[in-house]
Amino acid sequence: MTTISAAEPSRRDFLLVATASVAAVGAAATLVPLIAQMNPDASTIAAGAPVDVDLAHLWTQLGVKTDGGTITFDDGAPLAAIRRAITDRHAPPRSASALDCDGDGVRNPSGPS
Repeated sequence: MTTISAAEPSRRDFLLVATASVAAVGAAATLVPLIAQMNPDASTIAAGAPVDVDLAHLWTQLGVKTDGGTITFDDGAPLAAIRRAITDRHAPPRSASALDCDGDGVRNPSGPS
């Protein structure tokens, strides 16, 4: 029976290092183009100016209108469904009846009483 000391590398150690090296090279080869495509277009860089975003137009498309200090929502706007999906997800529930529960946070399967 042959014994191998822990200080002497084995074939398994070599395969482990080789596999990890190939995986690291593969990950780098995959990530470099992915990150590079996030850079601005060559024409944008050549222009030398920052990209301007028309937020007023975006708010109009989302159906958000500001009148002085009040904000109103237009549900007929083209992107109103996206705005509702975002605001409804973050809005706290208004009452127990809105959740269709008995007030203790447990849903009532028979509906509101």
